[in-house]
Amino acid sequence: MQAVFSLHPASIADKERLAALRMEVMEADIKRHAIEPEQLYQRFMEKIDPGTTYIIKSEDQFIGCISIVPGEGGHHLRHFYLKPEWQGSGIGSEILKLIVEEHRKTDEHLSLAIFKGSAAKTLYERYGFEVVEEDRFVERMKLYFYD
Repeated sequence: MQAVFSLHPASIADKERLAALRMEVMEADIKRHAIEPEQLYQRFMEKIDPGTTYIIKSEDQFIGCISIVPGEGGHHLRHFYLKPEWQGSGIGSEILKLIVEEHRKTDEHLSLAIFKGSAAKTLYERYGFEVVEEDRFVERMKLYFYD
């Protein structure tokens, strides 16, 4: 059974609820890496661009978000969060599948960064993302399209 979702452009008015979602979803990463929550929250509020961000809904219910940011030779996926009760439902996989298929048509590479130890890593690996760089806290992954 395919998960049902829709993507809607975000607005500045969405920033607070997106920041709250991020803090909820990343709670384990914040604890594992001993990150100061206030600093993470403030950085998100400064960096989030509603112009490249989509609200994810199932029917009319807000369930998450994703940012797709243009970059050199492709796009960077940021802020891909689903409410905990929706994780494991298949919606995240369906969204990623849609994005990968769209970018495969244009040969635009996709990249992203995740905290080390993130449970989301296996999802990205399933779609062909590979770790291309890492530091103390973060793994940077990229999906290359070849003919």
